[in-house]
Amino acid sequence: KVEKVRGVCLHPSQPWLAAGLATGRLQVWDYVQSQQRAEWQAHAGPVRAVCYHPSQPLLATGGDDTRVRIWEANTIEVTRAKFSLVGHSDYVRVLLFSPLHPWLLSAGDDGIIAVWNWQSRSMLCSVSGHTHWVTSLALHPSLDYLLSSSLDGTVRLWDYSALRHRTSTTLGTHQVVDTLFGALDVVTEYIWEGFQIGRAHV
Repeated sequence: KVEKVRGVCLHPSQPWLAAGLATGRLQVWDYVQSQQRAEWQAHAGPVRAVCYHPSQPLLATGGDDTRVRIWEANTIEVTRAKFSLVGHSDYVRVLLFSPLHPWLLSAGDDGIIAVWNWQSRSMLCSVSGHTHWVTSLALHPSLDYLLSSSLDGTVRLWDYSALRHRTSTTLGTHQVVDTLFGALDVVTEYIWEGFQIGRAHV
């Protein structure tokens, strides 16, 4: 029986490929040996998003059960989640670890981009603006910019410098500097529509 694959991700240093399946199971393959090494039930529904951390032993998954789960990825065989993050109201389709901050970004069918601190296991902020499914996320390698695309027909460039200034930037010593509520921590900088660019009015 051929299983439908919903999401894939390569490990940054090991020859491992993680694949999320429509059955809610997650498979890990050694692509050098061309051999499946592990499989387990990760979500109650299709696993649409899979993401390894670029430097920490962490694997994140997201699925149709609206959950984001963080797994210990010290070895290829992972069968128990460290914890779950709850905050989305619809399918989770996109996951992205920040290489500079202890953050995990998630997005999906509720149109919300959530920024989590995986060390404190808490949501730092919820970013709204898209009116349809969010289909992809990307972080600028050196500037405080987040790029997102959506089935609403737009691509948005977000400035998250206020959020960065409110939290520690080192992986080992996260500390909330000020309250994250009552202010816009992530703001729209540009919106692309139909290959036209315009300054956002927010």
